[in-house]
Amino acid sequence: MSDTTRPPVQEPAFRPCYRHADRLTGIACQRCGRPICNECMVEASVGFQCPGCARRALPGARTPRTRTGARLGGAGGPLTAYSAAAILVGVKVVVGLADLVSGIESQLYSVNVLVAQGEVWRLVTHSFTSGSLFNLLINALFLFLVCRSIEAEVGRWRIIAAYLLSGFGAAAVVFALGPPAAGLFGGLTALLGLLAMNAALKFRRSEDVKPDLVFLAILVGFNLALGGIFSIGGSSGLQAVAGQVLGILGGVAFGAAVGLIWTWGPRQGRVRRQVLGLLGLTGVGVLLVAGRFLVG
Repeated sequence: MSDTTRPPVQEPAFRPCYRHADRLTGIACQRCGRPICNECMVEASVGFQCPGCARRALPGARTPRTRTGARLGGAGGPLTAYSAAAILVGVKVVVGLADLVSGIESQLYSVNVLVAQGEVWRLVTHSFTSGSLFNLLINALFLFLVCRSIEAEVGRWRIIAAYLLSGFGAAAVVFALGPPAAGLFGGLTALLGLLAMNAALKFRRSEDVKPDLVFLAILVGFNLALGGIFSIGGSSGLQAVAGQVLGILGGVAFGAAVGLIWTWGPRQGRVRRQVLGLLGLTGVGVLLVAGRFLVG
């Protein structure tokens, strides 16, 4: 009697994409063996290759890009000195350590009464303050995690632009609509903007945005708990809460707008539209600030 027992069928192993850790895939690059999701697959003569291998195999070919215009394979790998995560976290750490010696952050916080006196640089520099060594560690960790999760999709300079514009937008809204004693520090509103940008990108791709909304809610709670937006000059608790809400709404609104700008229109002329969109959004923030100066 013959043995009819068949060997068990091995199920395909699903692993996270090497560039998108939140996407499981059963496909691997034919050259290097790294797991690749649908977005990262580059069709080859046999099977599929990752963007990096495909680019090396065809040095004269046009570089594949994501929907936002970032180079496929240009980010999301090992941390380098030129990644957005390294640049933004590096600046934040340098400012935080310098503050321990010189107290420089007192010149960088965004405080409405000081901005009204002409110290307008505070509308941008507040995004790189921390307030304490503990806040520096927490903010740097959050910033690193957020940047590394979305840099492969949008690219280094788009991440940096979104961070700066979200922070500026939040400060502009607080300055235009908030009480005189309200202000911003810590950069959490800029982080909220990055998350809102990523949620907008996923929404345009019809992907699940629930994880982003959950992380957004966690950061909002963290911002409120640690007083990421503060008041001076004896302002009431109601004034402080109003400033907090305005800063959060401003950062989220500007960040989501940046996400829509990245995916606005067809691929042809994409960079030009993105630059014009960023200039227009910056103009909105400038108008908010100018309006407050005119009203007095």
